[in-house]
Amino acid sequence: MWRDYKSQLNRQYAVIKVDIINLTIIPHPKYDVALFTQVYESRNSSGAVLKRASGAKIIYLAKDDGAPKILSEEVRNVKF
Repeated sequence: MWRDYKSQLNRQYAVIKVDIINLTIIPHPKYDVALFTQVYESRNSSGAVLKRASGAKIIYLAKDDGAPKILSEEVRNVKF
């Protein structure tokens, strides 16, 4: 479901730029937690900015056959 949603976004926009600031990873026996500030910007094919957002993001990760898998994510948006 999460992957389908993100794939839809990738098809919708010509350019998606994501910057990660102040990344902290907290390990846990069952899952890991990544905390950071995300700066997001998407553009259409002519280069016009369609969306710009910044916020605190929390991602919960677990291993799936040795590879990291996103279980869920939370975002607290901050307006520019």
